[in-house]
Amino acid sequence: MKDVFDVIDGWNNRWNLFRDPRYIQRVLLYFVLLSIVLWVMLGFDSGVGILEDAVRNFPSLVKGNMSFDRYIDVSYTTYGRSFHFSSFVIYGLLFFALSKYLTAIGVRQSRNVFYSIFLTILNVALFELIYMALFAHFQMHRNLMTWLVEDLWFLQQYFMMLLLGVLGFCAFWVESYKIENKKVVGRSYTFQPNKELMGILFIGIFVWTLWVCYPFGTTTATIAEWSSSSMFPQTHYAYVDAELYVRNDWLHAVNVVVKAMFALCQLYLITRFKPTTQEDGRHQTLAQHMTHHETRSNDGPSIVVANRKRPIRIRG
Repeated sequence: MKDVFDVIDGWNNRWNLFRDPRYIQRVLLYFVLLSIVLWVMLGFDSGVGILEDAVRNFPSLVKGNMSFDRYIDVSYTTYGRSFHFSSFVIYGLLFFALSKYLTAIGVRQSRNVFYSIFLTILNVALFELIYMALFAHFQMHRNLMTWLVEDLWFLQQYFMMLLLGVLGFCAFWVESYKIENKKVVGRSYTFQPNKELMGILFIGIFVWTLWVCYPFGTTTATIAEWSSSSMFPQTHYAYVDAELYVRNDWLHAVNVVVKAMFALCQLYLITRFKPTTQEDGRHQTLAQHMTHHETRSNDGPSIVVANRKRPIRIRG
């Protein structure tokens, strides 16, 4: 019985980009390179908002209604307040690495593309929800994580992204089961944790803690009766009554490192799903069989020869 991925893979259309993830991987790498160039050119804390303002005000510049210096100043009014180019780089590389690894363990075509998208969305949603929870607690904006928040759409979209990401991960997990005649006969890949995984997770928790307990100097932001806290400081206070930006490249660097480490933690978790083969399954079954039938005597070890009514014992 065909599922939705088989149907998509069966489309004989030249525009069917989902059948070969290598094309999307290549396009995404170009997008990441473009984001790096814009990140370097427009500033360390720059974001897509600068481009939006530049495009919006370009007709005024061409008509002579705005000087070039004024055009630059107006374009940079959203500096540090929009979706950062650093985020495009981090999430683009995360998708690329996920797609490459899924190909290595046998997840191909449209399954590869959609699982990579869902797992990347899961990372974005988890990071933003953790960020919002910490911001709500340490910056005294408790309504941020409730339905009483003014801009409810932000909270709704991240929970919807979380749901999509969890469903995608569940589909990726179920995909590993080999089923014949309605019975599970094996796994194509299994989760195999190691010591390095714990080290990666520890570093991830450490950088979050470094951000919460930021040890360097910050500027206290004040709006009406609200003042920012030294715990979990920000450069952009977007969830208060009025948006406020306080430039601090070192603090933004911590933000970028935390986001990158969070993506790396998820990527390493996924890479701990290792492929299994029929040969591995045969060896495991044989080992279990020999362990089950192994016998020992008081005089020494015994070797049991299978397929005989009586075992042959060799005294040591």
